[in-house]
Amino acid sequence: MLDLNRIFSHRPEAAATISGAPGYERLQGQVLFYPASGGTVVVAQLQGLPGDGFFGLHPVSYTHL
Repeated sequence: MLDLNRIFSHRPEAAATISGAPGYERLQGQVLFYPASGGTVVVAQLQGLPGDGFFGLHPVSYTHL
């Protein structure tokens, strides 16, 4: 079992800022990535999601040049 108290007692290893595409300008937030035993714990804080419903998150590695 993951020890979340230990994981969250450290700064995240990476972070991403979320902003909505045209037509979804109210969408904004942050995603934090914490190293954990055997993988990564991902925490997403989002606001301005459109409508009611089920939303998924698809992480993609991308670097601006």
